[in-house]
Amino acid sequence: LIFTPLVMVFTSTPEALRRRRQITVLVPLVVTFALAVVLFAYSRQWEAERQQAAFEQRAAEISHAFAERLTGCLEVLRAVERFYESSHEVSREQFRTFVDRALQRFPGIRALGWNPRVAAMDRAAMEQAARTVIPQFEFTELAPGGRLVRAGERAEYFPAYFLEPNARNEIAAGYDLGSEAVRRSALLRARDTGRAAV
Repeated sequence: LIFTPLVMVFTSTPEALRRRRQITVLVPLVVTFALAVVLFAYSRQWEAERQQAAFEQRAAEISHAFAERLTGCLEVLRAVERFYESSHEVSREQFRTFVDRALQRFPGIRALGWNPRVAAMDRAAMEQAARTVIPQFEFTELAPGGRLVRAGERAEYFPAYFLEPNARNEIAAGYDLGSEAVRRSALLRARDTGRAAV
């Protein structure tokens, strides 16, 4: 559309006819080409801005939904905290009853648990007491091959004591969350600040 007419105008004969055609063809062609380039650039910029606005709107929606879900999950954790603060002693059945509704309401929560802080000198008594409900209960940790083994000697432990839903998480009962450096750091930070830690 652009270059074929130019080639024909500049290669045609005779000379007088060629000059007249050059002016009548060349000017409108150059103007049309310039308009097409400007229009293309404008539409490209408009499309990029439209896509950016759509992306930002979708990102804001996702961010808002994530924040709402996270707030809901944190409220569940705070409710469990208040449950323990208001009770002298919590049984396994009471814990199950209390968290069951939260697990149904928030399917994103895979499990809820209570992990007491146990000093080394209280380890044997705690393991013995837990065996009345879970016969093979002991404090465990992950071995290098990924297998659960009896936890080594430490000053304190954070065993998974109450876990719901229990059927899916039975193997984790007794697992010492303090045996992993990253989890231990989060546990200590939560203990020291009194706030949720990741």
